[in-house]
Amino acid sequence: MHLADLARRGRLGALWRELGRWQRALGIPLGNVASRYCLRPLGSRALVSHGRLPEIPDWVAGPFARRWNLEERARNGSMPPARRGVADQWHVERVGRISGFLLRGCLEKACDIRYPFLHRPLVELALATPWSLKAVPGETKALLRRAMEGVLPEEVRRRTQNASTGHAAYTGLRQEWPVLERIVASSMLAELGAVDRERLRNALHLARQGHAFDLGGLVSTLTLDAWLQHAARKGDSAWLS
Repeated sequence: MHLADLARRGRLGALWRELGRWQRALGIPLGNVASRYCLRPLGSRALVSHGRLPEIPDWVAGPFARRWNLEERARNGSMPPARRGVADQWHVERVGRISGFLLRGCLEKACDIRYPFLHRPLVELALATPWSLKAVPGETKALLRRAMEGVLPEEVRRRTQNASTGHAAYTGLRQEWPVLERIVASSMLAELGAVDRERLRNALHLARQGHAFDLGGLVSTLTLDAWLQHAARKGDSAWLS
């Protein structure tokens, strides 16, 4: 994204140097780097779609998706233009999508859940840091790795692979299967016309076997449905037991 801003601001010398650095790190033709990371972001407001275009899960009911224009909203994002450049808008869009990943429901009442990376001074520092320090060719999490020097063991600080939460999520699906079946069977989202019950059930069965088109979207859908049903029963959770 910062390459697009260099082009937009007419900083052609800096742009040429950055294109060269990224081309050597990525090992792809220079024209591809320029097209993908410089020209394409300048071509539209659809910042969240510069990679793979977002897809609406098939369990979302077609009429509901068309009525609320979900495909266009997913493609364009939901935040107003930052008016400070492509890279800044990318940041704004990502920050605006964080709420969809936060834990919701009864767990928040049972324990203290914290998100240290959302500490405001840390977020402001990250936003104010030049892109040349954050986006380093051939290196991931460049700023974090530098900050952790002398704090974490080197084999941890330099590792390039991260553990995924997918295994825990799939294990939870199998362990809580009876509860999840009841959530889908009495889905309020289906009654409201927001989801197709049979397609949601099929997606849940696929996830149980370890194959989910959109595990995060599926978990969020089930979480919302469970919250709606819990609220409709005025807090009575006996139906889940």
